[in-house]
Amino acid sequence: MSDANTLPIFRANFDLVIAITQLTPAAEHKEIRTLIEDHIERWSNSTRIVSGDFEPGLQWFNVQRPLSMAKDLRGKIVVLDFFTYCCVNCQHVLPDLKELERLYSVEDGVVVVGVHSPKFDHEKDSSSVLNAVLRNEIAHPVVNDPSCKLWQMLFVNCWPTLVILGPEGQILFIFMGEGHRIHLFKSVTICLEYFKAAGRISAHSLPTRSERDATSSSILSYPGKICLSHDGSHLAIADSGHHRIVIASNVGLVTDMIGKGEKGFQDGDFSTATFSSPQGICWSRDALYVCDTDNHAIRKVDLIRKTVVTVAGNGQMGSDEEGGAIGPCQGLNSPWDCCLVNSSASPPQDPDVLLIAMSGCHQIWMLALRNGVRWYKRDETFPAGACVRLYGSGQEEHRNNMYAFKAGFAQPSGLAFDPDNMLLYVADSESSAIRVISLLEGSVKNVVGASRDPTDLFTFGDTDGAGGEVRLQHPLAVAYSRRLKRLLVADSYNHKIKTIDTVARSCKTLLGDKQNGDTVGAETKLDEPGGLCIAETENQSVLFVCDTNNHCIKAVDLNTNVSLKIPMIYRPELAGKSCATPSQAGGPSIVPIIVNCNPITFGLDQPVLFNMDLVSLDMIDANSKIQWKLLCCNKGVMDNMEITDATGAALCSSTGTVKSSREHGFLQLKIKPGFPKDIQTFIACIDVTSMFCDKRAGICVPKHMRFVLPCRVSVENSKKECTGSVDLRYLVV
Repeated sequence: MSDANTLPIFRANFDLVIAITQLTPAAEHKEIRTLIEDHIERWSNSTRIVSGDFEPGLQWFNVQRPLSMAKDLRGKIVVLDFFTYCCVNCQHVLPDLKELERLYSVEDGVVVVGVHSPKFDHEKDSSSVLNAVLRNEIAHPVVNDPSCKLWQMLFVNCWPTLVILGPEGQILFIFMGEGHRIHLFKSVTICLEYFKAAGRISAHSLPTRSERDATSSSILSYPGKICLSHDGSHLAIADSGHHRIVIASNVGLVTDMIGKGEKGFQDGDFSTATFSSPQGICWSRDALYVCDTDNHAIRKVDLIRKTVVTVAGNGQMGSDEEGGAIGPCQGLNSPWDCCLVNSSASPPQDPDVLLIAMSGCHQIWMLALRNGVRWYKRDETFPAGACVRLYGSGQEEHRNNMYAFKAGFAQPSGLAFDPDNMLLYVADSESSAIRVISLLEGSVKNVVGASRDPTDLFTFGDTDGAGGEVRLQHPLAVAYSRRLKRLLVADSYNHKIKTIDTVARSCKTLLGDKQNGDTVGAETKLDEPGGLCIAETENQSVLFVCDTNNHCIKAVDLNTNVSLKIPMIYRPELAGKSCATPSQAGGPSIVPIIVNCNPITFGLDQPVLFNMDLVSLDMIDANSKIQWKLLCCNKGVMDNMEITDATGAALCSSTGTVKSSREHGFLQLKIKPGFPKDIQTFIACIDVTSMFCDKRAGICVPKHMRFVLPCRVSVENSKKECTGSVDLRYLVV
């Protein structure tokens, strides 16, 4: 590389942009061309040329082999996009680059190359960059530069930065930050015309390929966020990679897919509506509110009428940091999560406000759902549809303050509400901190993580402890347990779930490992978990986790910290039949997940007896048999398990029926002598289905239970250690 100091070019570039913006509209086109051509002519003859090449050994994506600056990119107008995939501003640039690629092909002479220059330690991993390429549907070549060598070589100092090179590697233009779409397009267009006229543009192709071609299909693709119906029976999942919303029972039976399954911004019914990378989602009676992130909008899903409508935002990224307009008239900026709360004008159990984590402008906003909303510290009343800023100055920083507008956030990405104390918890991803907002006082404080310097967004790590000594790495989600009085955190780039005592401000790892993976049971591994929600009863809490890069939902019993993967099952004949509000007569039945609090221990030739013990406040239909089915995802377990009744008589299959809801010894399991020695733990499930009659409503409905049984195999094989019997006990309401 000759002279790669880009500061003089940046200054000239800045002067050029100022000169263009000062032109009158009447003179704009001709004078802009003259200004840009003069700039090109000056710097195309400069010694500031990228004469070197990319570092050898770097990982490339969307190409068959590493590209060479001297060979493959010679004769091209090259747009280098310096980005890090966690950065929302970098994501805002992607639509501009996609449109540029649509206008000009490689053969036309324009090549976009993404240069991934990571901020976080986890982002250095090439497998994680590949997931980001797939998740963001990036089609152009991308190189992962974990040491940021090219970044340093070109004196780049912020994300995103676009560097435009001429056909011989001349550094011509530098655009720092987002929002340069018009200048980018004009600069590339005039560059292409200028160098084509001089015969310096080559029409050769590049050895490209699509990373997406190598991926396998699944029901979920990069699920981002998740929420529960009010009775806990159903999950609503932001299926971000498929640009749709999936509704399933909490044991995985898909009942509705909302959206066409392709990127777009279209209201309509469930089959015609379109979304673009939806994230945050919350359930409100007969409706869902969805953060349609890349459309910069809030969508409302009517579960009765089966329609999708836009209630805020208009499909275009807004730059407003105050708000105040109504509904779609108000521009939004990358809404990432949302939650329902009640204002001072509404009764406790009747939320009238949707709070929104506006990650693109680093603020927390509200959407009034009814007329007459009064916010606690603001002396004004808002009409239905009003969308306004509540917290955050708009500066990207980690600034705590007693005054809501003076506080600063850094890409807030997760929200959780504690209704008992009127507190809103915020996963502030770019500062790697958990923040708390007092809705009554308006103050913003730190809970754990981050630096004391509000401008330092580079203090991160993986350290349990208390207060400021805690280190997180890009947390994306929080969920509050009213039963445990704890906050659960998806510490996404550490691949962990952590729990926080919000009074002591102490944080410890609950499950996961710093090395990403995909396992369940007592040793759970995750890969960038992005969404959380909790189902709770009087004595049990189950955490649902969007294991984003593993394309699945995992459920964790918080009494034992044992997890299982929820198998997503889509049966088209049932689609659309179970999406109505569970509180309606004839709506979907409650589908509880039961996780055995005490793991079962098997010994060789030591039978374990199972007893049915269902108690119902309603009446179990006497004419209906109770059906059960034994499941285990590990075929090695099922092939080496002896299935009998209580007398030891072999059963023909892993399914059966019982006549009574309280039947002793309906099933007996015993591992065979040939049981694989490498299997020491496994998860078994027993699904139970029975008809229950509601005498008050005069209807009978099927109800389904899944008993999840964490199992281990005893090495000592002692009778004292092994489990003798298990009661499948549940109170059905």
